[in-house]
Amino acid sequence: DASYAIYLTHIFVIRLFNLTLPNLGLSREGLPLAFICLIFSTLVGIVVHRYIDTPIQKKLKQLIPNR
Repeated sequence: DASYAIYLTHIFVIRLFNLTLPNLGLSREGLPLAFICLIFSTLVGIVVHRYIDTPIQKKLKQLIPNR
């Protein structure tokens, strides 16, 4: 269910990694970093889906009843 939220948020996670890693003295290349970015992007997408997207959808369903 969170796939669309992951799609929408992953670019922000990647941008955050690109901005913070050089400041920490870490390289932006390599498979371990890609895996960490993948996991973090998935977690952020799930959190956004659960705590932002789902409550908004529930509220909209209450405001706009089925026809």
